[in-house]
Amino acid sequence: MGKNINKEAVKAYKYIQKGGVILYPTDTVWGLGCDATNCVAVEKIYSIKKRNMKTPMLSLVKNHSMIQSFSDTQPNIINDVLDGLIEPTTVIYPKGKNLCKHILSEDKSIGFRIPNNKFCLELISLMNKPLVSTSANIHKEAFPNSFTEINNHILKQRQIHNNINILKKINQHKRNKNKRIIYISSMSAHKNNQSRYGKS
Repeated sequence: MGKNINKEAVKAYKYIQKGGVILYPTDTVWGLGCDATNCVAVEKIYSIKKRNMKTPMLSLVKNHSMIQSFSDTQPNIINDVLDGLIEPTTVIYPKGKNLCKHILSEDKSIGFRIPNNKFCLELISLMNKPLVSTSANIHKEAFPNSFTEINNHILKQRQIHNNINILKKINQHKRNKNKRIIYISSMSAHKNNQSRYGKS
């Protein structure tokens, strides 16, 4: 299975490099993704989801270093917040940078999460950039916890790359729901269960 994951990550990477959108399984739900620095690709996702571009989207990153590269957050703060996390947790960092402006909040903050998913981590490593991660649903509809729950409107989009057979096999493991969100201010963090990032 490891070779299959790597093969599909390479395929997805090549498609993303061309400005494409992918349909893929994460460690929480099925998602739509693209290069978080490519505004043309990001706009495609908003269009597919029928979602207002004033609502931010979170991105997946591979490690602490990538968070530093795309936000103005001190390393010690990142370490303090992330060390010891077990469940999938989105952290809202102040002053996102080097990213498409559409995925930022009005105050320029950005939501990042490090996934517990081999396919996602391999893809992000190939990209060396954050991967947009928003649920593969029409805005305000239910999150698709399984492939069969994905709206046909999403599946019929020709501009989305996917290899459904292999990705369904990769995603047989139990998923966790992304329940926790942590906000970082200049010197501290606090937790919440609701955020504009959480309403996909």
